[in-house]
Amino acid sequence: MSDAFNTRAVYTWKPDRLYRVYISSGQLYFIRIGGQGYALAQALELQLGPFGQMLGRSVQQRSDEKLRKRVEEADRIPPEIRVREHAHNLRIGVEQIADSAILPPGRMASHGPRFGRWNIGLRDGSEFKLQFEGLGEMQHALELLPPLLGNRLVVDVQWDELLGQFVKRAEGGGPVG
Repeated sequence: MSDAFNTRAVYTWKPDRLYRVYISSGQLYFIRIGGQGYALAQALELQLGPFGQMLGRSVQQRSDEKLRKRVEEADRIPPEIRVREHAHNLRIGVEQIADSAILPPGRMASHGPRFGRWNIGLRDGSEFKLQFEGLGEMQHALELLPPLLGNRLVVDVQWDELLGQFVKRAEGGGPVG
């Protein structure tokens, strides 16, 4: 499915969750496709020096291949069906979203690789803190989310060619649409 991207829900006191986010019929479907997998490869690299780096790369390659297969599998089944398969899967209607923002990566590197953040505030007071772990994922989200969320989305990032990354918008973010 082309109307999908990956993002990681980050938490302080519980394991992170990797989601495949689908946009269908004005709804956002968060389908869990993984957990806190990046931690093992990072720990190996940090703890075991050069041998750990070699081992960590091997672990990361296997993890990337498994993720690719999970994404392919997830994309074959409509999200309306998949949402019922796991307790962590979510369906969020646009009307439930009070506000959301796409922001540059945070300064603290505590949750693995990241290219940007997506914070969502719901009308019931709950919040989701998500991060984009791949540049392509963030770019795809920036294409898909503004038409869906309109003025409920603030895009406070811009691409910096010199740095080769997303940075805070110079003129400040604002609603899209």
